[in-house]
Amino acid sequence: EITSFSVMKGLFVVGVFQSFYGVLQYIGKYPSNHNSFAVTGSFDNPAGFIAVLSLLFPIGIFWCIKSKRLEQRLVFFSVGLILFSIIISGSRTGLLAVIISTISIFIIEFQLLSSIKFLIYFKLYEFSTIILAVSGLYTYSVWKPDSANGRLLIWNVSTEMIKDKPLIGFGYKGFQANYMSYQAQYFKENPNSSFKQLADNVTHPFNEFIKIAVNYGVIGLLLYIFLISIVFWIIFKSKHPQKNILVGMLVSFITISIFSYPLQYAPIWLLLIYLTLVAFSVRLYEKNLP
Repeated sequence: EITSFSVMKGLFVVGVFQSFYGVLQYIGKYPSNHNSFAVTGSFDNPAGFIAVLSLLFPIGIFWCIKSKRLEQRLVFFSVGLILFSIIISGSRTGLLAVIISTISIFIIEFQLLSSIKFLIYFKLYEFSTIILAVSGLYTYSVWKPDSANGRLLIWNVSTEMIKDKPLIGFGYKGFQANYMSYQAQYFKENPNSSFKQLADNVTHPFNEFIKIAVNYGVIGLLLYIFLISIVFWIIFKSKHPQKNILVGMLVSFITISIFSYPLQYAPIWLLLIYLTLVAFSVRLYEKNLP
């Protein structure tokens, strides 16, 4: 257990250095790796930078809660640095991911749900959650509206692709190979569409679930959701001392997956493999307890 948290701390420190690199890019001390974005970290695109920081952010939150005095102050500063680097990158998805994962950690750590004893308080909590979700989605749409509308266009076209091959999809790289022809057909059928000015050469639907559905059909999507659900359930039901971190990391990944393409980056795969190994090792350990 101690070794597990030590590894997590090491991963968080890597994230701190990554965010510091991003800040140096923002102030012009180092060049960005992309012509259109000022902050990319060591990645070719801010998407990878944000995905990694979002998954490591829950480690810092938990570490800050558990530490004291000087250590807590240093960790708090480091968490703030990562948050600042996400903000200056201009990523709405990253902000949404760290907010949701932080809420998840606090709910588990302080047992907020179990403290709600009366129906009226539960209803108030439920109403507040809905308001926060709607507010977040509204903010997402009004901040960089062209980007948000561009995603809606891609998702609309992707829906047509799924309709044509719903069960097994178009196969490996099927989205990339077929999207542009579907987009052209979409505008042929909708010549007055307000999305027309947002048309672009698209290689990813900015949603991992949609991409899997296009490439491998509903069968592939259900299998993917099933695997994520198993890992999440094992972590959530475990007695792992850092369960909060694992849940937060998985929640961050799911949030990022809805609006971006984290699976295109090797570090994300390594973090997911680590999450899975920790989850199943804890499961095996707990099953063997007397």
